[in-house]
Amino acid sequence: MAVMQLSNVSKRYRGARPGTATSASEAGAGPERPGEVWALWEVSFAPEKGKFYGVLGRNGAGKTTLLRVMAGLTAPTSGRVTPSGRIAVVIEPGGGFFPEFSGVDNVFLYGSLLGFTERELKNRFETISRFADLGAALFHPVRTYSLGMTLRLAFAVAVAVEPDLFLLDEAMLVGDIAFQARCFERVREMRARGVSIVYATHDYGALYAIADEVIWLDEGRVREHGAPQHAIAHYVNSVRATPAPPPGEVQRASRTGAAGGTAEAAGGDVRAARAEVLDGRGQPCEEIEVGDALEFRAGFDLSHWRGRAYAHVKVMRNDGLECYATSSRWQEVRLEGGGRGCVALRFPSLALLPGDYVVRGLLVDDGTGHILIPEQEMARFRVRLVQRWGLGVGVAHLPHEWRVVKEAGAACC
Repeated sequence: MAVMQLSNVSKRYRGARPGTATSASEAGAGPERPGEVWALWEVSFAPEKGKFYGVLGRNGAGKTTLLRVMAGLTAPTSGRVTPSGRIAVVIEPGGGFFPEFSGVDNVFLYGSLLGFTERELKNRFETISRFADLGAALFHPVRTYSLGMTLRLAFAVAVAVEPDLFLLDEAMLVGDIAFQARCFERVREMRARGVSIVYATHDYGALYAIADEVIWLDEGRVREHGAPQHAIAHYVNSVRATPAPPPGEVQRASRTGAAGGTAEAAGGDVRAARAEVLDGRGQPCEEIEVGDALEFRAGFDLSHWRGRAYAHVKVMRNDGLECYATSSRWQEVRLEGGGRGCVALRFPSLALLPGDYVVRGLLVDDGTGHILIPEQEMARFRVRLVQRWGLGVGVAHLPHEWRVVKEAGAACC
């Protein structure tokens, strides 16, 4: 049973420079004229009850515009959108909130926009308050909130109103990892209750675990709509020619972490030089396959510093999940002051699942424990899909095998 029907939906924005995209319009499709951009072009889609849909695509592909049209926040230029149930939306900061009203007042305002009566909202208020976890700030004007606080409240209201269709943009999942985990746990509960969910994201690795179907948008058009393993594989292949952001010069940083400073240590300064990611052949790379060897190198200028230092390195998924962390100190590997040095961390077989990853690091004085170079992003890399590794979900591929056990035993009956 479909909870909405989109039929040949197109969206045009006027006022953009020909052939360009703006923050409002995203990238275009369709027959452009000077001063206009087509953000969507003849999109047809009918989300069904209880299914999770991932909307995948590059920046400017039309993902957010699609959600806005589905939510009724912007009208399509052509085509038809026919909803058949209640819709909850978390796709833009402060949407539906009045900044001068308190958080409490905005709960009732936003809830009424979603179609709820005052009595229904009163019955749900305690649940909303507990999920948002804003404390006394709930009684303060929303204009005093940070972006994260505003989105906490918006998400809390949206998931409490028991919609038939829930629209979510990954950009709205801000805040600490614990809150993000609670958000996804609530989304799973909604899905189990039959809520249809449409989630716009860049994280194709996560969609393996949660999506029933994936829609790949490219310049406003649906390039593919189908099973996650096929749509994601084709999307990944299409962007392989577009490398991940290249590792740049890591800026000098003060001990407090302020970019552009110098770490004054033992009468001298310590500077980070270029960092890079190498493949199994020792060649610079930006992308590997699951299970490939990978080596991370970071250079440091210790010419004006005397002492010994060790490095901490962590590998994080682009959604903030810390996948692994280690220290050169644990293997008695240290850099000596008085010159230039390079530390290398090699993974003979990196089994992280497909996705985009960030390498972060810091340098520590082995004698005093003082941080010479605060934690900062050092490099990025991408792990791409390889069919031979199967379709496991989670963080890493764990070598395993399945078999049928024929002989009887304690665990078989």
